[in-house]
Amino acid sequence: MNKKVFAFCMAALLLTGCGSTAPAAGNSTVADQASQAAETKSEKTPEKEEKADSSGELEYYDWDGIVMPIPAGMEEHVRSRMANLRCWCDGKDEEAVYYAFSSDFYIAPETLDELPEKIIKTCDNYFYYVFDSDTLGDYSKVTSDETSDEDFIGFPARRIKGTVTLNNGTKLNYIAHYAFLDFSGSGDKNTPSFWMSFTSSDSKDALDRMEKAAALPLTQAKLREKE
Repeated sequence: MNKKVFAFCMAALLLTGCGSTAPAAGNSTVADQASQAAETKSEKTPEKEEKADSSGELEYYDWDGIVMPIPAGMEEHVRSRMANLRCWCDGKDEEAVYYAFSSDFYIAPETLDELPEKIIKTCDNYFYYVFDSDTLGDYSKVTSDETSDEDFIGFPARRIKGTVTLNNGTKLNYIAHYAFLDFSGSGDKNTPSFWMSFTSSDSKDALDRMEKAAALPLTQAKLREKE
């Protein structure tokens, strides 16, 4: 390379700072400004994420014409989804709360009093895919500690709060609402149905979240609007 050209290139490198690990003292470089901007953005990002996470906006799922609310912060449970079950979960730790709803077209109870025991095998599907165990349809493993009657978008519903003991020894706290529902999406009438929330935790926080999830459809569910 021509010595003059080489000397010119080296002078240019020194003047611009390229290839240097530190800028000249007293100079504010583009790199400095970019670094400061990145730090400022990094400080603000968590606030935006926290705001988004705490927005409390509900999502909804169209259950054959009954639009069910999904509690904020819950995501669909992967194993249940693979089994075509409608189940959501608000976490993966031992204090997780689950929320599910379903119907059973193959049983024919006549009253709300009969429905909880008749539909236990359908509830078992959710217990199995979440906890790898169920009651094998044995309703004696279910306690009913509190019972009350509710109105669910015009349908009488029975609320039951209690515990379930699975065959592997896992004890669940649960709140279930049972009702005979009409589904405009499928045209089925007087269908044995339920929604429930449950958790294997006894912590106050988990039990409070279970209560809120179970009560949500009573005020937030709605019928699909006619087209």
